[in-house]
Amino acid sequence: MPTNLSDNRGLTEIVSAVHHHISQLPHIGTPLPKTWIRVRDALEANNRNYITQNEFLDLCEIHGFKDHEDKLQLSEYLHDLGVCLHFQEDDLLQRYVILKPEWGTTAVYKVLDTPKVLAAFGHFTIEDLKIIWADQQHADMRPELLRLMENFKLCYEIPHRPKTYIAPQLLSPNQPEYQWNDIDNLIVRYQYEFMPKGIITRFIVEMHRLIDHELVWKDGVILTDKDARAEIIEDRYHKEMRIRISGQLKKPLLEKIRGEFDKIHDSYNNTEDPPEKHRLRYQEFIPCNCSACKGSQNPFSYPLNRLQERLKNYRHGIECDISYELVNVRGLIDDAIGPTPDHEDRSPDFGQQRSGILEEELQTRMEKLNRLRQSLAIETDTARKFQLEQQVKAEEEAIAHLESQLSNIAPELTNRTSSSNPSDIGRATNIYHSGDIVYGDKVGQDKVEGDKTEHP
Repeated sequence: MPTNLSDNRGLTEIVSAVHHHISQLPHIGTPLPKTWIRVRDALEANNRNYITQNEFLDLCEIHGFKDHEDKLQLSEYLHDLGVCLHFQEDDLLQRYVILKPEWGTTAVYKVLDTPKVLAAFGHFTIEDLKIIWADQQHADMRPELLRLMENFKLCYEIPHRPKTYIAPQLLSPNQPEYQWNDIDNLIVRYQYEFMPKGIITRFIVEMHRLIDHELVWKDGVILTDKDARAEIIEDRYHKEMRIRISGQLKKPLLEKIRGEFDKIHDSYNNTEDPPEKHRLRYQEFIPCNCSACKGSQNPFSYPLNRLQERLKNYRHGIECDISYELVNVRGLIDDAIGPTPDHEDRSPDFGQQRSGILEEELQTRMEKLNRLRQSLAIETDTARKFQLEQQVKAEEEAIAHLESQLSNIAPELTNRTSSSNPSDIGRATNIYHSGDIVYGDKVGQDKVEGDKTEHP
């Protein structure tokens, strides 16, 4: 909703919308038992910043609670409402109920506003905290307050540097220098309608154990896992998160990265709502694998949800906007994020089409591999020879993957054919070829101009 805070134009509409959405929250308007209200009133009347969990349980007992689980349920409810803070799942923080949440947030931002921490671009130590939280109201709760910062995803302990921490939102905005292998990268990106602040900060905190030699800055991070390396950069101007991965085991690392972003995205939305009702709206883009885009640092990209919709509607090919080549939709998804569950179409024709697609792609890659090997045999430049060796290796891996897919399809196709309607067996099926794509002459499928052959 547009607004101008210089003259408050549009502010009334925003306040009204906030009131409306608050009124729709599940806790709002729910009648409460009198015992719950009495405990809440007693907590709000207490002038202390925090009490122990045992004190909270005793207070519940005084006001009529008997069952231990009921007391913890009330604690969870009050935590969700923001009346108090009680992290029941945390071994350290569960021992205390923070009665004044603003006391905890004030303590946290006292660290983040400290000149020494600011000058160190978010770095601080346990010794720094002894000085920052030296006053009486914080000194006895230093371990708990530090854990509170970690729970709020505001800092993390630097691996291999015990008792030294980083607050990512205070990191230097300058991207450090580092070497990057740009051969055969896997490039994925998220594009947001509106990009809230803090996504990259939360991601860095959650993934900090994989950070490569402290290569982290305010808008990005380098991760390493086994034989793969990932660069994740937030671009607020274009409202996107760009991910590129190099190395041999790219997909397992991408799976971890996507899983973390999924959790962050889901925290903004009710996952039970349809996408059009989500507060955080975004699209995930995966790279094209045509001959022009394969290995490029700027490949054409497709929205993943659109590719999945095409598969559901048995549209197995899509054109690249750069090369105008037709590419296989399932192959695009498999190459980027790995195989997805089979869709509903179980007919033999569908299996034959998929087999034909894979066979044509295998033939194309075999021809490309032969050309690469011939070039490698006569190449004398060391740098170019290294690049060709990497390309040969990538093609060999792709060919092995295709052969594996074909071997898996063969028995499945046999089973489907044997279980199909006997009257269908032996009926001619028209297959249309165009580039790397094969389409069947089925109702609801596109015919592509090209050679036409009949298969019995």
